[in-house]
Amino acid sequence: MLPSFQAFQITAAGGSFAVDLSLNVSEFYFYSAGTLTLVGSTVIAPSGTPVDGEFIVVRCSARQLLNGNTFTIFGQDIDQELSMLNIKAECRWDAVAAAWEVIVMEDTSSIPFGSAGVTTTDLTAGGGTINLVAGVDDKHQRFTSAGVVTLLAGWVIQPSGITTESSDFWIYYDATMQYGGGNTLTLGSVTLSALEALSGSLMAHFIYDGSAWITQVWRRIPNTDDYRVMADAADTAPDYLSGKVSFSITEDPATHKLKFAGTDSVPGTYQFWGTGSTGGTADLAYRTLPSGTLLQTTITLLHTDILALFATPIQVIANPGVGLAV
Repeated sequence: MLPSFQAFQITAAGGSFAVDLSLNVSEFYFYSAGTLTLVGSTVIAPSGTPVDGEFIVVRCSARQLLNGNTFTIFGQDIDQELSMLNIKAECRWDAVAAAWEVIVMEDTSSIPFGSAGVTTTDLTAGGGTINLVAGVDDKHQRFTSAGVVTLLAGWVIQPSGITTESSDFWIYYDATMQYGGGNTLTLGSVTLSALEALSGSLMAHFIYDGSAWITQVWRRIPNTDDYRVMADAADTAPDYLSGKVSFSITEDPATHKLKFAGTDSVPGTYQFWGTGSTGGTADLAYRTLPSGTLLQTTITLLHTDILALFATPIQVIANPGVGLAV
């Protein structure tokens, strides 16, 4: 007695597989030993003379990285994303059209695998490029680091591969990378600022719109509990956001400049606005701090202050601890 199905193994060589229509079999199963990187195309085609309405089911769990080759079932091209999933192809012979009608879908009748999982990657100081291949790599990607890592080379994390519209990746950035030597970290088409790369806790979405990859980045919303505000050294900040240091901070009602009641700084290379040790309110000339001087303070923001911050060239950084140098 013939079995109700036939099974075939696909290898990296690809090849042609004949579905014998003369057999009393309506279901054919194709599998592989692990993920394949094809060096040749895979073709599954009927052999024999069909009758009108003949119905064949082809199931395939072979995970195939096309590598520039093709995968076809009864003349229907299978894209890269489907080539890495359990799929089911329903094939019906239309005698009037003299052609096979083929419908291909993900096969949910068996355990799902492929691009639905989560991959966690530790980012190191050496940098590099990570190409996320649609239909091959997990849709959800989490990036971490072993503490604060100073970049010696840049990182680029980007989507790639043969795509279909709505192919996407979700990126969870939980690393703490410190820029150094002009090196940066880029997610898709968005290069993170130094403070974003250092603070982490953001999410990005890569989605293919049919012609190009679109990158969206969601940043953590600031709150008064664990965020500090710093003027961005790369921008021209308003006077009243020109610096933050220890001791008390008061505001000049006439100029809206921040006044620091503390001690004068010692000579160095970094400058800030402040007042003398007597606590006077008159402006002093720029004072300088030695490179690497640690500054810290606690600032309480009202909701109106937070709204105002979004209209100024500053950046918000998650609580960096006491070891933040400016």
